[in-house]
Amino acid sequence: MQNYLNVSIIIPVYNSEKTIKNTLNKIINEASKLISKIKRELKWKPQIKIENGVKDLLNKINYWKSAPVWTPKSIERATKIWFKLLTKK
Repeated sequence: MQNYLNVSIIIPVYNSEKTIKNTLNKIINEASKLISKIKRELKWKPQIKIENGVKDLLNKINYWKSAPVWTPKSIERATKIWFKLLTKK
């Protein structure tokens, strides 16, 4: 499977809302390119406009500020038992 989206943007917790909005605008531009390619190649159509999705995200930005940040290490800890059970025969 081809990786279509190449966005590697880190938003530190201490960034201002303006910086977060600027970063989200960059993500929107990348996502718009991806969506255009997917529409063209897969004949797919999104159910909502990306602008509406981002507007909804920004309206709830304070809720998401307190969301936990997942790192490879925290994902490994959180899924350790799950993967152990999946490999049991």
